[in-house]
Amino acid sequence: MTNQAQIDAVEQLLMALLNTQEMNFVSTRAFEDAKGALMGSDRPPGTTETTQAVNYLAHLRLQLK
Repeated sequence: MTNQAQIDAVEQLLMALLNTQEMNFVSTRAFEDAKGALMGSDRPPGTTETTQAVNYLAHLRLQLK
């Protein structure tokens, strides 16, 4: 199994969990916390990588119903 297949599977699992009604409030907070971490000391190395990660996080958030 490739790393990308593992990432895709974990992403789909996470999105399924975040899309449940019970997780609605939690998912909003989780996205805010993740963005804060990406913009803070836990960010990926390099401006380009950080920007790409923040943009992808925004894309994932838009996928929530």
